[in-house]
Amino acid sequence: MKTKFVKLLLVTLVISGCYATIASAAPLNLSTDRIWGQDRVATAIAASQQGWTSATTVILSELQAYPDALSATPLAKQLNAPILLTDGNSLDPRVSAELERLRATQIVILGGEGLVTNKLTAGLDKIGLDWERIGGKDRYETSALIAQRIPSDTVIFVNGENFPDALVSAPYAGIKQIPLLLTKAEEMPTAIRQAYLKLDPSHVLVIGGTGVVPPSTLTNIPVETRIGGVDRYDTAAQIYSYTQATYSSPTAYIASGEGYADAMVGAALAAKTSSPLFITKRNSVPITIYSALSSAAKQTTPVETIYILGGTSVVSSVVVETLAGKPPAGYLLAGRTIVIDPGHGGVDPGATGPAGTKEKDINLMIGLQVADFLRTEGAYVILTRTTDVLLGTGGVLSDLESRVAIANSSDADIFVSIHNNAFSNPSVQGTETLYSGYTPHAAESRELATAVHTALINALEPYNDGLNIDRRVKDASLYVTGKNSTIPAILVEVQFISNPNGEQQLLNPTYRATASRAIVNGIVYYFI
Repeated sequence: MKTKFVKLLLVTLVISGCYATIASAAPLNLSTDRIWGQDRVATAIAASQQGWTSATTVILSELQAYPDALSATPLAKQLNAPILLTDGNSLDPRVSAELERLRATQIVILGGEGLVTNKLTAGLDKIGLDWERIGGKDRYETSALIAQRIPSDTVIFVNGENFPDALVSAPYAGIKQIPLLLTKAEEMPTAIRQAYLKLDPSHVLVIGGTGVVPPSTLTNIPVETRIGGVDRYDTAAQIYSYTQATYSSPTAYIASGEGYADAMVGAALAAKTSSPLFITKRNSVPITIYSALSSAAKQTTPVETIYILGGTSVVSSVVVETLAGKPPAGYLLAGRTIVIDPGHGGVDPGATGPAGTKEKDINLMIGLQVADFLRTEGAYVILTRTTDVLLGTGGVLSDLESRVAIANSSDADIFVSIHNNAFSNPSVQGTETLYSGYTPHAAESRELATAVHTALINALEPYNDGLNIDRRVKDASLYVTGKNSTIPAILVEVQFISNPNGEQQLLNPTYRATASRAIVNGIVYYFI
């Protein structure tokens, strides 16, 4: 079995139209611990106990309604206050016990009376706790009210209709004492614009791409910096790249990118400890987050320990093992290193479909999903690209040389290049898998191609209305699979993007997920 040592490769992330380079190296080797409870109330208490031996002030939020707490981290940092969760009608007995442990005397309630009711505040009065409420008619007014308490020459605009961008930027906002202003995609709420005008900041940072916070929403607001990726995980990684000099702790935190409560209470803890907060999928670490963590482990004060926020139902043991660099024994691809190569990129779009879909974009979508599925099987995955870039110093030949060089220098077990076909006759469709018979690894490459191709044909058959889509395994000495390759290598042509029906299938997320899972199944069949 090959070792898992991997030479450095470069992952390029786009930040405000520029390219920032983050090094992605060998498997992570982070110490891990978990901060969690049986439910989100208990997890919030666990975070409080991790970070605070005592606290005069505690911020209290309704456990089911996260929006009012999205912009609270800067206030939590200012007040040195943990964020606790409770039912809006009564104080959870566990929260009461935590308030007693902290010796808290002041409660800041987030949200209006419709969320945290007067019945609860009457209970606070009964036990002798002073309290105040920061709550507008909605999350935006609450955000504006919180911003008034955070004096700064900078503001951060972030979409308030979803949670990931606000939460991963919250530790930075807390450390730097920058107000987080929540806005909508279609318009800026009146309360937020009024807060902006009152603050009159010199610097404006926007988190999220133009689809999340459109320029039309920011009319007459001079944006200095925008950070936005292709998805929430890419954006989170870019935020870390932009803010990494802010953090001074050897610890980091990671929470589910598919829920909110654990990250919300964890953001306050991260800000208190001058630590970054990352997000992840339940069963795999997205490549952009993996790369950001690799970078964090190489800073002047390297991240050595990462705390997982929440239980295994939100962040699985597979993720923990990935962070520790120890894929669990028993996972089918544990110990395997696999190079996934999404073809084309940058100025090279590859083929273009009848409706204008670019092959490079589909290749990347499938490649990233294949990588995620591979990691759930315990594999260590190297992606030749994770964004829309052409590799090398310029030109298609340099790009191909770079892809082969990454594979050859990685001590990987196999190389799989992801493509989609094109032909002048738009009626041609189907799937084919290519290998080269002119390499020392021809037999292994053919075996790999056959396993992957068989899995693809079987998985995609229901999408093709009884048509024969099997274009077979073929011997074709392409640059990335031919004599230049020193490991078993194949190139998969998933579908014909030049076929109108094929193009529409490739635009279907379910179809792409089916194809991605099939490629991984084929790889598993090859190794077992």
